[in-house]
Parts: sequence; structure tokens; C-alpha cells
Amino acid sequence: GFCELLGFLGFLRLLRFLRFRRFRRFAGSAGSAVRGRGPGDANDMCKLCAIARGAAPAQPVLRASAVAVVVAARDPRAAVHRLVLPREHVLQEQLRAPGHRDLIRHLVALGREELEGLAVPPESGRFVFHAPPFNSEPHLHLHVLAGPFNNWYRDLAHRPGTPWAVDAAALLFGPAKTGPGPGGGVLGREPTHREKRYFHWAWYS
Repeated sequence: GFCELLGFLGFLRLLRFLRFRRFRRFAGSAGSAVRGRGPGDANDMCKLCAIARGAAPAQPVLRASAVAVVVAARDPRAAVHRLVLPREHVLQEQLRAPGHRDLIRHLVALGREELEGLAVPPESGRFVFHAPPFNSEPHLHLHVLAGPFNNWYRDLAHRPGTPWAVDAAALLFGPAKTGPGPGGGVLGREPTHREKRYFHWAWYS
């Protein structure tokens, strides 16, 4: 049935995640530098690092800042599907690290600018991260989506509040959590009224 299908897809994602762990020594980790590279250096083994450098003609940079770039998704799941990639090589498994609060804020802000440039109200968009092991790439990336989805499965795969899709606002403003496991925002507090309006996540109040 439907639950079995979801379980099988999750198992495939887990296998893919374990494959990536074999190459973490090339991607860098939080506490080590390999082959003269620091954990934040762009890595030749990382596809998203190459895209962020503008070295992937198939996915040109659409919008850029000193911190991150915006590109179109190679296989769009909705009418508008953008990826916001930090230039620095940050692993997706470090998504909930408190030190990345400002980076996540910047990724969301750049995604909002892209939607506004397309005349799409940012309030109608989705800003989600895929939580490990459900991420397809080890490099941290934000999905920005708007408009109708291609099908119900694409919608479900990027629906905030599910175990695999982490809502950007929930990540920033969710209740504090200690120890491993999902859940908990990196701010550990309620958003201010201005922040609620900016991120348009009124249901978290």
C-alpha cells in the first residue's frame, strides 16, 4: 500500500546517504581538513559546489550574492522550482547546527528575491530543506517552489512538516531541542511579529 511505498522510498534514500558517507573524506567534515582543504572549501567532488562556481553550463546561475547562488532545478517538481546553494561547502547533515542561523536566513532571503523577480508572491512559495537521509546531495541546499506541482508525489516530497521536508521557518523558530534527532529550531524561541510577516509562517504563532 501507500505506507509500504513510502517506506521503500525512504530505504532507498538511506542507501544513497550511506553511499555518500564513503566520500565524506573528500567533502570535508566539521572538524577536519583533508588534502589541504578546509570544511568550507569548494570541493571538486561536489556537484553543487561546481554549480555554485558557475562551472555547470546546464544550470547557469540566475541570481547571486557573496554568500549563495540561485539556480533552476535540473528536474523541476513544480511550475517554479529553484535551488539556493551556499558558495561555502556546508553539509546537509549540519542543517540544524546553531552556527548556520545567519546562513539559512540568507538562503531564504535570496529565495524570496528570486520569487519576487518572477512576480510570484513569496507568501505562496515553499522554502524547504530535505532532512538527511532524504537529501539527494550532501551539499546544503534550499528548495524554493511555487505554483502547481507536477503530481501529488512531488507535492508530498516537498510538503513542510513531513519527516523528510524541513520547513525553513520551523528550522529557525521552532522550539529548542537538545541531543540528536529531528525537531527543534536553531533559535529556540518564538519569532517576532516582523519575522512572522517576513517568513509568512503565521501558523507557528
